[in-house]
Amino acid sequence: MARTNWSKVEDLEGKGIHDMKVDELAEKAKAMQDLLDDEDADSTLSFTPDEETRWAQKKLTPEQERRQKQLKLRLTLKWLWKQDRNIFKKLKLKRSAIKELLGKDSKEITDEDLKTIDKLLFKLDLFKTKMAQKQEGSNDDTIVESERHRHIYKRFNVNDEWLPLK
Repeated sequence: MARTNWSKVEDLEGKGIHDMKVDELAEKAKAMQDLLDDEDADSTLSFTPDEETRWAQKKLTPEQERRQKQLKLRLTLKWLWKQDRNIFKKLKLKRSAIKELLGKDSKEITDEDLKTIDKLLFKLDLFKTKMAQKQEGSNDDTIVESERHRHIYKRFNVNDEWLPLK
């Protein structure tokens, strides 16, 4: 029995799904354009009083805001620490103070702690923007050139590891 080449079928299926998605997006765009062209569009796009009260109820309590800022600080520090292990030295931060801030329950956070968290978040955001500017300086061409220079004499499929001593 002959084998079936499923790669062609998969390619056609992928193309069909892509075409369906494009058609769906075109229909949505046409519907939005019709809505915007309609004179009564302002009345259909505005909130009803029920929806406005629902959005007003979504406001966070002060305790939730404190918890949210605390989580943002934790996640930002974790991300920066993965990028650079010397983040605490570079920002001149004490780990013990940060652990103390992050270890507190949201009910225990005082206004002074909240000001400290806000200052730290501002400082971390500045550091992140500086890091992004440094990374923008190394564009794709320089990375490719450095890798090409590094691998110019390398053979294919050779490990970059040291052999163990006997």
